[in-house]
Amino acid sequence: MVGMTYWLDILPTSMTLADDICAIQAPTDAVVFIEEIEIFNSNVETNDQLELRFFRSATDQSAVGLAITPNPDESGFPAAGTVARDTRGGADAAITISLWHGGFNLLGGYHLKGSYEEPLVVLSPIAGTAGRFNIRLDAAPAGASLIGGRVKIREIGG
Repeated sequence: MVGMTYWLDILPTSMTLADDICAIQAPTDAVVFIEEIEIFNSNVETNDQLELRFFRSATDQSAVGLAITPNPDESGFPAAGTVARDTRGGADAAITISLWHGGFNLLGGYHLKGSYEEPLVVLSPIAGTAGRFNIRLDAAPAGASLIGGRVKIREIGG
């Protein structure tokens, strides 16, 4: 396998509004493959149908919200160059290119798995829209929901 894999842990946070969940930005010297996305709730026991959106944005959110440290899949991997932020509560990024928009059941969560051969999204090592990816909860939950998730990335280069 080429490159090194890391997990971005998005800690469960109470959400009552539609809001951006996280922003991921490629470093200037590496390509980033997004290979897996999982969104879950950890406190709601009733059914709620929500909407997610994955998109590219020209909005630089590298200083918005809380930093998410990429955790290496294997011991000995160097620190990742990818910048990831938990952007809940901050200003939402402007949608430049919508990549996917659809519903999911809050009880079951959402899990999308790509692969090394077929990543879900490829982020280029250049500034701007090609190097940025965002996940947004596009519809407000019926009540306060602790929503979290994780994203698997692969960096090649660096």
